[in-house]
Amino acid sequence: MRWNNLFDDLLAQLDRELAAEQADEQRDTARAAVATVSHRRVLVALATDCREAVVMRTRARRLTVRVDSVGADWVAVTETDPATSAGSATHVIPIQAITAVELVSGVSVASVTSRDVKEKKAPRLIDRVAFDVVLRDLARRRRWVELTTHDNVVAGTLDTVGRDWCEVARHPRHVARRQSAITGTVLVPLSAVLGVRVD
Repeated sequence: MRWNNLFDDLLAQLDRELAAEQADEQRDTARAAVATVSHRRVLVALATDCREAVVMRTRARRLTVRVDSVGADWVAVTETDPATSAGSATHVIPIQAITAVELVSGVSVASVTSRDVKEKKAPRLIDRVAFDVVLRDLARRRRWVELTTHDNVVAGTLDTVGRDWCEVARHPRHVARRQSAITGTVLVPLSAVLGVRVD
């Protein structure tokens, strides 16, 4: 009888140790998988799998947003904070300008990226679209924008987008871009752009 109890105790202890070892291995595997995930892939996972709002910080501003899409070196977000004066504006932000992304409580990078790590997804066309291409499209459509730089906000219509610069024709927000309405033009290096608010 005592031998049976001894063996039962040993088996139970062995089961506990095996379960703990297996849990450690799973945690190590998850950490190793997350270690290979880039900042851009986290943003892609937020756009794909997480419809929760996040707080995105750049060197110039703090925005409560929903991540809509991610390109080669940029992210498009929609403001979701009704308290801001900007309302539900769309912003295009260079990934290198993002200084922090605050996830809502209960959401972690591991939970957001776990499915993305397991599923090797085929490349999409948007994955190759660069920031300057997005700006050229905005210029072609004559959209009124606010370009936030390190020390300034330049508002108007994107006129020209070069390889590493853009030109903004300044004019009042609700006035069509006409030569008579333009108060000046500003040349902005793309490396100085921290975000573009699109109306």
